[in-house]
Amino acid sequence: MRKISKTFLFLSMIALVIWLGSYITRYFSVFSLFEPESLTLNKTFDSTALSGALTIIASIITISFFSYPFFIICFIIFIITSKMNIKHEGWLFMMIVIVIITSPFEIFLMTFDYKYLISIVENIQSNDYLLSQLVKRIKALNSFPIIEILTYFFFIFLFIFRPFRKLNHEN
Repeated sequence: MRKISKTFLFLSMIALVIWLGSYITRYFSVFSLFEPESLTLNKTFDSTALSGALTIIASIITISFFSYPFFIICFIIFIITSKMNIKHEGWLFMMIVIVIITSPFEIFLMTFDYKYLISIVENIQSNDYLLSQLVKRIKALNSFPIIEILTYFFFIFLFIFRPFRKLNHEN
């Protein structure tokens, strides 16, 4: 592997870890707003506390919103610059498949994040509207975020241990 491809692999993994951390944080912080069995607002939030919580969630969403595309771009550049043979590097093939399968769904979910962030930036901070955007995102692809989190933990495992390598034994 060349130095430039190692650099982009490193950058893509750093962006992935940042995105994964913000994604998990967002997941837990958004679900703490709602009652456990339904998507109704938790009774402990008054309008002031809710406004503050929604603003904090916006900063978490911002980190996630920018780190995922950065990860995708760095990963694509790594694939182009590495010139590795996918037939001999099973770990890389599995990573590519994971990105190809999950990225359209994540990009779809990012449209909800974009609407949420735009409403915060334009000061359309109606708590009801912001909550409705969060609920729409949750209902759009119900359990996909959990599956995606576990999949990208496997992605990190593939990066670290690089299993499924075809070794040439020429004697």
